[in-house]
Amino acid sequence: MARFAIGYLNAPVAVNDLGRVKWSNPNYVLDLWGLGSAEARKIRFGGPTPPDGWAEHLAAKHGVKAAMIYDDWFGDAVGADWVPLAKLTMLPPKAALGNDTVTFYATDPAFAADMRGKLERFAPTLPAGAILTMTGPGT
Repeated sequence: MARFAIGYLNAPVAVNDLGRVKWSNPNYVLDLWGLGSAEARKIRFGGPTPPDGWAEHLAAKHGVKAAMIYDDWFGDAVGADWVPLAKLTMLPPKAALGNDTVTFYATDPAFAADMRGKLERFAPTLPAGAILTMTGPGT
């Protein structure tokens, strides 16, 4: 994820949690889990159940153009206008990961075509066992 975010995406991005994606990344990284974002933490843990699409407001507020998330962690948080572009799956699933599949979204529909091209350039650089499957419009 870090290699894509820094070497290909080069834009603000939302993620499951910080880690390597933030380290040495000159672009803003929105931590949807909430460890690195007081706003996300307050939404997720500070009151009633967050409304569907709650991450859309945070992404727009911080100029985030892309998201790389585990859908089963944040499926209800996804904005109505977010465009799913690809799924990255690790085969076989690794026990140390939070899930074996990460979904890549353009959080700004106007960024979808550009991001799709970046994902297509990134795909051939993946190591064995990492499969990027393009999804959504333009597939």
